Amino acid sequence: GATGASGTTGAVVVSAGYGTNGNGTVSCTSTNPVAVGGGFSNGANVNVTVRETAPIFTGTSPTGWQVKLTGATSGGTVYVICAR
Repeated sequence: GATGASGTTGAVVVSAGYGTNGNGTVSCTSTNPVAVGGGFSNGANVNVTVRETAPIFTGTSPTGWQVKLTGATSGGTVYVICAR
């Protein structure tokens, strides 16, 4: 059969901290501009409600990740996996 597409290359993880408001965003880099996944670490927060964990879009391209929590009492980290 025919050879398929080469797929994702050069994946990297980019992270950024968020504060006690529970809202955080992180963007992909110019060399790895496409977000293919993401998530967060809630630090010392025990009882939080996840309102949103989702990609950020620029037009139709996913370019970052965002998290929105309710009940955060300390900061944490939001992560995005970026590829070329």
